[in-house]
Amino acid sequence: LANAELDMPVVAGGVLDHRTALHLMRTGAAGVIVGYGSTMGVTTSDEVLGISVPMATAIADAAEGKTVSGIAGDLASTEAMFALKGLVTSLDGVTECRTDGVALEAGNRGSYAGTAKIEDLDDAELILLVGTNPRSEAPVLNARIRKRWRMDNFPVGVIGDMGDLRYDYELLGAGTDTLKELAAGEGAFFETLRKAERPMILVGQGALARTDGAAVLAHAAKLAVACGAVGADWNGFSMLHTAAARRLPREHMGRRGG
Repeated sequence: LANAELDMPVVAGGVLDHRTALHLMRTGAAGVIVGYGSTMGVTTSDEVLGISVPMATAIADAAEGKTVSGIAGDLASTEAMFALKGLVTSLDGVTECRTDGVALEAGNRGSYAGTAKIEDLDDAELILLVGTNPRSEAPVLNARIRKRWRMDNFPVGVIGDMGDLRYDYELLGAGTDTLKELAAGEGAFFETLRKAERPMILVGQGALARTDGAAVLAHAAKLAVACGAVGADWNGFSMLHTAAARRLPREHMGRRGG
């Protein structure tokens, strides 16, 4: 392996002990995956971290003097992420769960969890969907939006081509420029937002995973303040996540990502 000339990096999986992991790293492996799933005999008794004590020791021993990173999956539990954080932090490494590159601010809970609740739809006077298709990403939520739309006049604005959402909506544009204009107080729909006593803004992960995702989040937050979606008596700004682990309290766990 050390002398092989390959056109791609080599990653070794199913490594169960320190000696093998260290040997693979010394001979040129680009990555070493410790463990092989959650079968009996290879996991902790409470199945939190998903690896046994010898496996964790193999990671710690083989990682000495090297850069260590931990990646939390989309469905990782709080306990598993906390255990991963403890292991990786002890090795002076960092953990990450935003594998799609979504721009979420770890230090601002409102920017990744939002402030609105699903039941707030019943009191909302309109909703703006930014880069999200709740029909495919959250069908139950989409049904609630449709229910609210059927009750009475409930304007729905959409940024991004989302196709048939099962209710009428106004397509405002398909890019960041449209959101930027709204945040600057421009456009007819901004006046609709501003006049509403309880507007709601829902931002999707598709909009935040773009190369300009940080700008999208900044414009959306600015718009939420400008139109009164966030205030003392009403909180109508929220994120629609496609991964359960993103809603975890990141800043409390001291990790990057969500």
